[in-house]
Amino acid sequence: MDEHEFVPGAAVSAAELARSGLLRVGEATQISPYALFMPADEYGSVRPVEIGTGCRVGAYAVLCGGTVLGAGTCVEEHALVGRPERGYAVRHVYPGTGARTVLGRDAVVRSGAVIYAGVEIGDGTLVGHHTLLRSLVTVGQESQLGHHLTVERASRIGVQVRCSPGSHLTSSCVLADRVFLGAGVRTVNDRELIWRDPDREPELVPPRFERGARVGSGSVILAGVTVGEDALVGAGSVVTRDIPRRIGGLRRAGARAPQQGPGRPAVSINGHSAAVWLAPLLPSLPGVAELDALRVGRFEDTLANLLSRYPVSSRVEPRVRSRRLARIRRALATGGFLGLAVSARDGGCGGPAIVQALMQFTCGYHDADLRDATGLGHGRLIAQHAALPVRERWLSRLIAGDLAGIAITESHGGSQVHATTTAATAHPDGTWTVVGTKTWISRLNEAAVFIVFFKDPAGRLSAGVIDAADRGLERHPAVPCGLTGWAWGELRLHDVRLRPCDILCRPGEGMALLRSHFAHYRPLVAATALGVAAAVHDTVAAQLSERWSAGIISKPRDNALIALGRAYAQINAALLAALTAQQLAESDDHRAEIWGCAIKAHAVDVANAAVADLVPLAGAGGCAVGSPLEKAGRDLRALLYADGIHDSLYRAAGRAVMNLSRVSQQRESA
Repeated sequence: MDEHEFVPGAAVSAAELARSGLLRVGEATQISPYALFMPADEYGSVRPVEIGTGCRVGAYAVLCGGTVLGAGTCVEEHALVGRPERGYAVRHVYPGTGARTVLGRDAVVRSGAVIYAGVEIGDGTLVGHHTLLRSLVTVGQESQLGHHLTVERASRIGVQVRCSPGSHLTSSCVLADRVFLGAGVRTVNDRELIWRDPDREPELVPPRFERGARVGSGSVILAGVTVGEDALVGAGSVVTRDIPRRIGGLRRAGARAPQQGPGRPAVSINGHSAAVWLAPLLPSLPGVAELDALRVGRFEDTLANLLSRYPVSSRVEPRVRSRRLARIRRALATGGFLGLAVSARDGGCGGPAIVQALMQFTCGYHDADLRDATGLGHGRLIAQHAALPVRERWLSRLIAGDLAGIAITESHGGSQVHATTTAATAHPDGTWTVVGTKTWISRLNEAAVFIVFFKDPAGRLSAGVIDAADRGLERHPAVPCGLTGWAWGELRLHDVRLRPCDILCRPGEGMALLRSHFAHYRPLVAATALGVAAAVHDTVAAQLSERWSAGIISKPRDNALIALGRAYAQINAALLAALTAQQLAESDDHRAEIWGCAIKAHAVDVANAAVADLVPLAGAGGCAVGSPLEKAGRDLRALLYADGIHDSLYRAAGRAVMNLSRVSQQRESA
């Protein structure tokens, strides 16, 4: 059977799947002749199934496309693995899109268990009888999930965790390593219990269980509660507020880490944190509640921990670094951070947009290559403007961590969008085929989907959504001087077919889409760049302080103090401007575009100037190839060109200023 003959819902035997080339089996594997395989998802996308050495698949077990079984894994009778999820959850439609589902080495899936697509299970983990794991759940190594357990979407379970039978974990719950849950434990993530109310959107705040937390049978943990490290909750408890960590066998309310402002600062490589910069600003920011500020602090904690597990410094080989960045983005998604400032309509938490700018400042503080760590990125174009079938296909994947790339730039430069040569040809069946070449495309190999801008058959600028797996796409990598976290290069389109539903908005609205989208996106770039500069500032200040304390220098020179003070003032002022630009964009203010253009250029210029002034103060170490300071300089120089060349942005802002002035004069004369 050819892979094109597989239809959604069709089940075939192992022999049939192997003949199609879609079944890869290791040695000494036992697959029951009654086991079934469903390679196609609801959209007809076909994915292979991989079964490692020494695995066993029981009778009437069903493995769906994209399933990967590690060596020695056992899937017992009547278990279902890798099923694409289709249906409605709070604020979100799951359209039945398949995904890679991974079971590690020596995992055991008992009979009757159901594991949806996108789940990842670590080595040696056991999933009990009739246990349900919803989409995008992750489970660490050597954990045990008892029978009749329900784990809802995007929950994250650590290493050596024990969840006893009959428990229910609501979506996006986090269980750190060595957590123990007794039988019948329930969690709640909705404070108001809202379901399909057109006038109200629920605020989903999942509970969190820190390392070693223990919860007795029959307990209920309410929304937003954190059960601290090694804390003990007695059986039958209803937990309404945070339980502090235990120290020396006693539970002490004062044992928490010290607070700095509304959010707790994380530990960064230089002993400082982005939270220290943000703390003075947060109380004055409109729309940022104390809970939002706490989330920003927790975000930096989580990000710092992920970076310690998946380092992304310039010394890491590029392909490994891009994989680690993708893992970090997915981990942040499962922790609920990626969608924190994404609207509830699009499957996020519906927090204020300014929170994402704060998180992107934090990302830049830790590494500029984390510029895609939060939010939908360019996928916002799909969320805001795509037709329903396209939106349903891609939005759940984007909110779970998949990347969207954008293809605008051509050989003449991205600032001359009107000169686009990539063009579409119309066909009698209503479809178009697109031919052309896009240059300096970021996320070249990592994007799951591309938004491509081209001239439609009528010669108007339009935009379409193209699956990154489309066979008409050809990639030619190039190596940039900075921002090397994702692959860059040339994207060639060879008769890529677009259906009418693949076009964003209406044909001919490409320029309006670009202006609206980048009014939202450029303030995030600005915040990221300023975070990079803030980290350089703290690193240099710390090095000067250490040299002074050690007696290497008698005291810092005046020029060093002036450079530090000037950079501190300029970074903070530019950050406030970037946050203002983000708020204007979110409110659809008519000045959002001019602010987006001007502030992106200004903020990146400020960041570059600050780093150029500060790095020489660090001495020869700041110039060493591969050092964090050297990488920061390279990344910031790349941002002078990425997402808008500054001369073009300043010119656009100047033109808008003149237009605003003319309108004002006309109104006064009238």
